[in-house]
Formats: sequence, structure tokens, C-alpha cells
Amino acid sequence: GFESTTLPVGWPKTLRSRRPERTSTMTRMSFNRSHRLSALMAPSKSTASKWPTEDSVDSKGAGAMIDPSSKVHLAYSMFSMVVLVSDLTLLPYLLAWDIDIVGPLYGIACATPCFWTIDLVINF
Repeated sequence: GFESTTLPVGWPKTLRSRRPERTSTMTRMSFNRSHRLSALMAPSKSTASKWPTEDSVDSKGAGAMIDPSSKVHLAYSMFSMVVLVSDLTLLPYLLAWDIDIVGPLYGIACATPCFWTIDLVINF
């Protein structure tokens, strides 16, 4: 049979379950497999109160977020898809056949990195 030089004799029968060192609620939940999914999926009163409401949103931070179900977000996402598809098709074409980047291609070559930089700032 197979014998390993790094495993103890009698492995895996010698393995023991790990016990939590701390007894906090989160530690107990992470070691309790039967309740792990239900603890993550069930909303609690303490987490529900952490989400901003219309009254609690100030003008500095969360007010600048775009509503994910708005038409503005849909238009922005569609434009992002157009830029992505153009990047995925133009870049291999330009690099494979050593095409000169002049005229409209130069504008696209400058605009797409700017768009992705702004997109990164907007999304984070």
C-alpha cells in the first residue's frame, strides 16, 4: 500500500475536530455547520438598522450613489458593454495586424482607457 513519510501513523483517524478558542457568537456560528447557512441568510434587526434610509443619507457620501434599478444605471451599463465589446474586438485586431492608430482609432484608443479609469473611480 501507500505510506506517506509526512502523515502520522493512523491518519486520518488521528484527526480531531477543532474547537473554538473564543466563545463569541460569531465564533460559535462559524464552527456550527448546521446553522452556518441560516445565520448568513436570515436578516437580523441589528443588520437591518445599519442600511441607510432616505432620511439618514447625507449630501456628502451615499447620496452620490446611482440607483441600480434606474434608467441612468441601465444606460451606463449598456454603454459599458459597448466599450467592452469594442475593446475586445479592436485591441486584438490592432495588435495582430500592426494597424496604425490614426484618426478615429486614435480617439478610441485614448477614450477607452479614460472611460475605464472613470468607471473604476465611480464603482469604488
